[in-house]
Amino acid sequence: MESSMTQGPIRKQIVMFTIPIMLNIFLQQFYSMADSIIVGNYVGELALASVGTNIPAVGIFTGVAIGMTTGCSIVVSQYFGAKKRQEIRHAVASSFIINLLLGLAVTAIAEIFAGLFFKYVLNASGDLFDFAVLYFRIYCISLIFQFVYNTVTNLLRSVGDSKAGLYFLLISAIINIALDLVFVIGCGMGVVGAAIATVIAQAAAAVVSFIYMQKKYELLRLEAIDFKYDKEMGALAIKFGIPVIIQQCSIFLGQIIVQRLVNSFDMTAGYAAAIRIENIVLIPVFAFNAGMSMFTGQNVGAREYERVSSAVKKILVVGLCICLSLSAITYLFSEQLIGWFGVSGEALQAGYGYLHFCSMIFWIFCAYMVINGAIQGAGDVNFTTFNSFSGLVIRCVIAYCMAYLWGFGGAGVWLSVPISWGYSLILASLRYMSGKWKEKGV
Repeated sequence: MESSMTQGPIRKQIVMFTIPIMLNIFLQQFYSMADSIIVGNYVGELALASVGTNIPAVGIFTGVAIGMTTGCSIVVSQYFGAKKRQEIRHAVASSFIINLLLGLAVTAIAEIFAGLFFKYVLNASGDLFDFAVLYFRIYCISLIFQFVYNTVTNLLRSVGDSKAGLYFLLISAIINIALDLVFVIGCGMGVVGAAIATVIAQAAAAVVSFIYMQKKYELLRLEAIDFKYDKEMGALAIKFGIPVIIQQCSIFLGQIIVQRLVNSFDMTAGYAAAIRIENIVLIPVFAFNAGMSMFTGQNVGAREYERVSSAVKKILVVGLCICLSLSAITYLFSEQLIGWFGVSGEALQAGYGYLHFCSMIFWIFCAYMVINGAIQGAGDVNFTTFNSFSGLVIRCVIAYCMAYLWGFGGAGVWLSVPISWGYSLILASLRYMSGKWKEKGV
């Protein structure tokens, strides 16, 4: 059944809505980390580095999927809060048409330009280049499935169902890890095996999620006759989706620029391990961002602005308490956590340096993401895009200056982070307090 968050206890609603999202993201990160652990320990540091180099490369394309499907879900969540059922059906159909076409286009672009991307953008060379491109070309087959899966899970969240995505991803994670063990260890297929395992797992998640939505939710159910593009709904989805795509891609574009810096200092394997751990630790932050976005979307649709303001205060407290606890554990055990990935020597020290330092400032990112989630859910996506993009420009400029001009070397990769996060938090806080986000709804 659909679930409205426009009435009832605020903290409980958001926390209960967010817990499945946390578990969902954990599974996603866990099986990505499992890929790295298995490859790092059973194939070697070169293979781990090639998979790690793919993190921003893959992210720039999956960011398109996340961005457009998030934009579509903002439209649906606000219509759901306003109880406009017919508009929801039109928006759902238009969302699928847009995302299927976009998914095919992104897959083709990724396959065609893979070699140029890794050579000239990521500065990969030699065996690292060969392994990274090989992994990427196979992985790209899964992009169309990611568009379908993200469309379904975001539509389900927009009507209050955050649990279903967890079940889909659990199936995907089990398949992915099992096939990793078979292909990488059992068959000795190396990075090729890891990539094939991911493609099969993503396809399973897409198929199961679509079948579930069709059978469970009459409001979201699509018949053949429904697959018509509604210009008005499509325009709204694109209006919200494109800025979120830019926002998502700017995040990964920043990672690509930083990854190029990492590759030039020969600390790729350690950095890849640190990023995997960081993504696990920040799961509650990403989940609260998604929860705040959906909660705000529904309440802006219902014109319940006071509930949004109350939610931001309550979730900031909850999020910061959880984040600080996890940060303390990460700070104390940084070296041991990096060691799980089978890295040693300089790579281990680089990974430790990043994780040990950044664990002290995760709280800045947490506060920023909670506030940003509320602003984005209200439909103020142009601002959130500008904030993310400008913050990453600052990070990249500072990182390169620190590395090459100010004598910090590879440490510039992590010493630049608090400047970027602090800037984005201040900007988001000022925008939220201005109240301008209240004017951006459907």
